[in-house]
Amino acid sequence: MNGIESVWVDVIINKKKILIGGIYRPPDSNNNHWLLLEESIDRAFNQTCDNIIVAGDFNINVLNSNSNKMSRLITSYNAEQLISTPTHFTENSSSLIDLIFVKEVQHVITSFVADPFIPNLTRFHCPVVVVLKLKKPKVTAYRRKIWLYDQGNYADYKTNLSSVNWQALLDNNNLDTAADLITSSILDAASKSIPNKVVTIRPNDIPWFNNNIRKHYAEKKIDTIKKQKLKTTNLIGLNLGKLETK
Repeated sequence: MNGIESVWVDVIINKKKILIGGIYRPPDSNNNHWLLLEESIDRAFNQTCDNIIVAGDFNINVLNSNSNKMSRLITSYNAEQLISTPTHFTENSSSLIDLIFVKEVQHVITSFVADPFIPNLTRFHCPVVVVLKLKKPKVTAYRRKIWLYDQGNYADYKTNLSSVNWQALLDNNNLDTAADLITSSILDAASKSIPNKVVTIRPNDIPWFNNNIRKHYAEKKIDTIKKQKLKTTNLIGLNLGKLETK
């Protein structure tokens, strides 16, 4: 939104959508800026999502009174402001102007004011922190291309790149199409001159559990299964032999 310093990001975890906003309100902002801030927050709280988290430096000291316009704005959306101790310090004062407010407070484990990043300053802000209660997403194996850069033929790579008509790609009227064509041309030239392969990435694997160890582990497992089957077969044969002798 023009006229206001804000960033909104959708985060999806385990099919749960969380809208996170970061806002800065200058201390000398006028009423028009405040109306833009209200509009930005209003748009967020009218979206369909599982939770909304808004954080930022609003330059309104909410310690002074619960009737200030920032506190009234938060209350109007049935949100809860989590920070309760000063976050901004000067030579002679302290104030609570760095806020975090949420739509669904039951998802919050804790929130607090942390130590400043840079010590021994006269005027400073402290970072504010919120910890959410979220289930760890299940990470599955996936395939990706890796490049063996140390084995690349970079003379060929330069030749392949120089053979591309870059001007024709740049003359495309659609910026997205031009970007896709340029990316495709670079990757195509790289594929012809730099060895590459597709590997399976298993995020839950231990780092040292590489393909060589995985192969030996699989062979060992198969050998164990074969021995168990052989042992079972021998026991069955032995029992059948005892029955025949009777």
